[in-house]
Amino acid sequence: MLQEEQLSGQALDHLGLIASVIDKIGLIEKVDKYLPVSAKYGAKITMGQRVAAMIQNGLGFMNDRLYMFSAFLENKPVDRLFGPDVTADHFNDDALGRCLDAISEYGVTKLFSQLAFEIGTEHKLFGRTAHFDTTSLTIFGSYEEQDELAAKNDFKVTYGYSKDHRPDLKQMILNLATTGASSFPIWMESHSGNASDKVVLQQAAARMQAFCAQLKEAPSFLFVADSAIYEKCIQEAKGSKSDQSLHWLSRVPHTIKETKTLLALPDETQKWTLLDKGYKVTSFSSTYGAVPQRWLLVFSQQAYTREMATLQRTIEKEYDAMEKQCTQLGRTVFNCIKDAQKEIPLFEKKLKYHTLLATVEPIDLLRKYIRFLLVAKST
Repeated sequence: MLQEEQLSGQALDHLGLIASVIDKIGLIEKVDKYLPVSAKYGAKITMGQRVAAMIQNGLGFMNDRLYMFSAFLENKPVDRLFGPDVTADHFNDDALGRCLDAISEYGVTKLFSQLAFEIGTEHKLFGRTAHFDTTSLTIFGSYEEQDELAAKNDFKVTYGYSKDHRPDLKQMILNLATTGASSFPIWMESHSGNASDKVVLQQAAARMQAFCAQLKEAPSFLFVADSAIYEKCIQEAKGSKSDQSLHWLSRVPHTIKETKTLLALPDETQKWTLLDKGYKVTSFSSTYGAVPQRWLLVFSQQAYTREMATLQRTIEKEYDAMEKQCTQLGRTVFNCIKDAQKEIPLFEKKLKYHTLLATVEPIDLLRKYIRFLLVAKST
């Protein structure tokens, strides 16, 4: 009969699922091909095993520092996750730090894209389009070596437009491209915290296109992004041959005069093509920026209904707020008509969805004082 001291347990949890995916795509072997290490120099684990361990940690609902990594693996079946003869103490901060240094020297984007295109090709994960977008990653703490790093690679951890709604924190920008029905990531770049999407997206698409041209099995992607990419793509198309320019799809910025003109056209003047689920579409030919383009105007009944409901709530909210201010201002006594009339343009600046009906009335027979009455009226 087994005694209590003879029994022990280990926590596999969901890490087994992650390990099975890593094994299925051959990630460890692929990383080792680009970042080889030799046991002759004391290496007990490969770079691929170290990368797999950091992925397990990142997806293990943990945020341990490198020096705590061995503790994270202490109660895990390490040999089942990363291979035989592997123990938790092999994944110390020195081993992981050297792995990160090796990735940095090789090129983060280069390694990521090479691995992604190999995996995508093997498992047929590519689609016809590559969708680009950026996000901001907020950074905590002080970075004293920031100036030295910025001098080397023009990368700055700094303040910028925060998509995390934390403008008080420094940040970095991560640009990611995905493809296929599974949104498989195929391209990744990091940028300074104040990098502009208008520059980052178009340059990333051009670099990815150049990278794909070097690969025999890489598909020819249609690059899709938001309106930030539009102006740069127009400029690029002017100076490129038709067979070298990017094939791209984006929203046309609403700030363009031609866009405003088309959106203002009466609905009944358009030749709409009806689609399913409340959608309809019409097309226009444009040569904005001296580049031939095809513009599509899409109408969604569901989106229209939502927007109208939101707009109505916004109008009612403004009316309630302005009505209170109108009542308060209407009780104000002025010494002369000019003083009262000066309040009209000041009040009108606060209104977005309403107009004013203003009257000036005397409050006594001698007309020594003037009272100002305002009534909000929706347009």
